[in-house]
Amino acid sequence: MAPTNRMRRLLWIARSHERVPWPSCFLMLMVPLLTWSALATTAHLVAGEPPADEAVVAERQASDKKEEKAAKVPKNAFFTALVVDAATGEPIPEFIALAGTSHMDDIGWQWQSHTIHAFAHGKLQWPPPGRRGYREQVLRVEAEGYKPFLTPPIKQLSGEEAPLHGGTPGGARDLPGPYVIYGRPGQPGTLDIRLERDPGVAGRVMTPAGEPAAGAQIAVATAARTVRIKDGNIPLRPLEPDASRRDRWRRPLSVTADGQGRFKLPTEISPAAVAIAHPAGFAAMSFEDLLDGSEVILEPWGEIEGRLMWGDVPGVGETIDIGARTRVGRQFHLILSMHESVETDAQGRFHFRKVPPGLAQVSRVMRPAGTDGASYRPIQFVEVNAGKPTPLVFGGKGRPVIGKLSGRDNWKQVRIRLAPNAPPMGFMSGAKDPTWAAYGQFLKSPAGKNYVKSDIAVMRDGSFHINDVPPETYQLFVDETREDGKTARIGYSRFTIKTIPGGESDEPFELETIEVRPRADP
Repeated sequence: MAPTNRMRRLLWIARSHERVPWPSCFLMLMVPLLTWSALATTAHLVAGEPPADEAVVAERQASDKKEEKAAKVPKNAFFTALVVDAATGEPIPEFIALAGTSHMDDIGWQWQSHTIHAFAHGKLQWPPPGRRGYREQVLRVEAEGYKPFLTPPIKQLSGEEAPLHGGTPGGARDLPGPYVIYGRPGQPGTLDIRLERDPGVAGRVMTPAGEPAAGAQIAVATAARTVRIKDGNIPLRPLEPDASRRDRWRRPLSVTADGQGRFKLPTEISPAAVAIAHPAGFAAMSFEDLLDGSEVILEPWGEIEGRLMWGDVPGVGETIDIGARTRVGRQFHLILSMHESVETDAQGRFHFRKVPPGLAQVSRVMRPAGTDGASYRPIQFVEVNAGKPTPLVFGGKGRPVIGKLSGRDNWKQVRIRLAPNAPPMGFMSGAKDPTWAAYGQFLKSPAGKNYVKSDIAVMRDGSFHINDVPPETYQLFVDETREDGKTARIGYSRFTIKTIPGGESDEPFELETIEVRPRADP
């Protein structure tokens, strides 16, 4: 029996430069058992057992050989695609693509804006002529009036390296998702990309009083397109008439609500966050939560009325910084936040206005002598109220910390030391690293002495008591002085004292029992 067109479509054996009859990218998203890979000059999309009709296979292979002679594959390309309109099948006349690398669970792929390249006539090759590309990446494809498209992860093979099926542990194990496209320079993997027309996402913004928020700013935050809130606004960097394609792309997508508070945003690939600012209030949400036709009611702006206290002494002339994370949560704090700095007055007081309601990080800014960097220490977190001032004592006398050690019979030579959490260890840890230099300066400063507690004795039963511990995240070290005079670390703990109303409390913070190393035999 001669194969029908339907049977031919199910054979799915295609040369790497051939376009499969149905969008392989859609199959990869819909059928988890399918695996796409490209090795040497052949790509296979496997769907069940291979076809039994050898005559059909031979016919297709002969046709492939003729096409292969005519095909001109760029020497440096390890991936090619035909980009077409999903409705008409016509090639997209003009579009751009850029690479994303280093996937992060919270904010997704890190878009490399310097890789942006314009393509035409539906023909996409990666990397573009004269470029190298990454070993592992995804591509974001954009065209005016269409939804952006995200390819599956693409891995560039080298030498005799063989592909692994998607999801199998191995060379591509750090790429999220079970689907990976493989290719090598001059022998690319391929994909049909069908772009869908973008109807956009419409919504309406209302003030806390229920009135249309006319003129509200709406902006979309993504990796490499960060959004910052300042003075109750969303400032956007102005673009010069001759701005580069890269600079234009890096500017966050933004629109302004009309007189009835209505707006429409282009569709964005998740994860992404949406920020809405208006003189009457603020709102933030994930792009997924912004349903088409939804009504967003703003929360009134918050404010912080604070005072810096080093123990019971006001901190005068200090720089205080705020990093508000908004209601959207910690997931998006790297791409959507408010950062402002103010100076404390003669009584140590400071004031932040137009603060997004929700969690905010407050810190004192240090600028170590001889460096251009800044360090933020100590750090506290505060929940900012909507529509009314939030009082904050930054620092203060703190509260007692109590705990108990176990694992020894005698604690006579054991002492405890407490210090704020140190910066991450790195190849520059030490005097050459501005962050570590600032940390060391803080510990030795009059202010830092309120946060460092040394030579704390341990009671016979292993218990200990530390007075006046201000809010911060701390490291607790348990050390033993041996008979030879040397000190050995025998225990460790890490904990956080949260912000205390009024800056001090008599209620102790109790740690879990700390198990120490047994005493070494003499």
